[in-house]
Amino acid sequence: MTIKRCMWLRRKPLGEFDDADLGDLIMQRISWPILVPMALGMLAVNPWLDCRVVTAALLCDTAGVEDKYWQAHPDQAAELEGIVEKVILAGASGSVCQDV
Repeated sequence: MTIKRCMWLRRKPLGEFDDADLGDLIMQRISWPILVPMALGMLAVNPWLDCRVVTAALLCDTAGVEDKYWQAHPDQAAELEGIVEKVILAGASGSVCQDV
C-alpha cells in the first residue's frame, strides 16, 4: 500500500470502508481500536472476504494483529477465534492464510 493511499483512506468516511480498505489500514497498524471491530463485524457475516488476490485476506490481516492488542481486547479475540473456528469447520484450514 502506498503512503498516498494510506493518507487518502484516513480521510475517507468509515461508513464507506470496504474490506480492502480495512485490510490495508490494519496491515499498516493504523487505528486498530476502531478498525478491528469493524473488520470482525464484516468477517462475522462473511469470513471469506478476499479484498486482494488472496481468499480470506481480511481474515488474515485481522489475525495478524499483534498479541498485545488481543490481550487488551479479549472480547474481540474471542470473536476472532469463533470466526476462525467457523472457517476451519467449513473445511478451509489448508486454503486460508498461514496465521489463522
